[in-house]
Amino acid sequence: MRRVHLVATVCLVAALPLSAFAAKKPLHDISLVWKPVKSLAKVGAVDLTGMTSLALRVQPLTDARKDATRIGENREDENEHKILTVTTRDDVPKFCTEHLETVLGDLGLNTGQTTDGLSLAGEVIQFFVTERNTYVGDVRLKLRLVRPNGDVLWTGLVAGSEEHWGRSYKAENYHETLSDSLVVAAFNLLK
Repeated sequence: MRRVHLVATVCLVAALPLSAFAAKKPLHDISLVWKPVKSLAKVGAVDLTGMTSLALRVQPLTDARKDATRIGENREDENEHKILTVTTRDDVPKFCTEHLETVLGDLGLNTGQTTDGLSLAGEVIQFFVTERNTYVGDVRLKLRLVRPNGDVLWTGLVAGSEEHWGRSYKAENYHETLSDSLVVAAFNLLK
């Protein structure tokens, strides 16, 4: 009987370090990283007739999200009421502004800090990834196209979503999904 208890105790002690590795490290206050994996060639074609000669300035976006820190959550164990959040301390609107301008330039627009052309202004409505079996991104921007004199030419909601596979609750997968969702939102803006 002692031998059974001894073997059980040894097995329990040996399993303790393994259980420590099984727990997922919280993804709190992670830095935002630009990591698109979807090439612009795979996004699709856009007709830029008449747009390549226009100068477009992307104004700093503002944040309209309820929680400026939350950028994702893991819901794989939601039936057990275990939802793991992903947060950042970084400036999400600044991140979106910089990379929206870059992607629009890569798609063929003349972007930059010009003051004599059109400007694109707006707010971040959603910047989030929900992870269940896959990572699903949801980026929504409420934008307006403005003339130098302040006249608004267009207002609209632009959305982008991408889905990725990956290991559970990993920052890299959240970065890739958010980046690709923003790429798709920029593409949808030009469509």
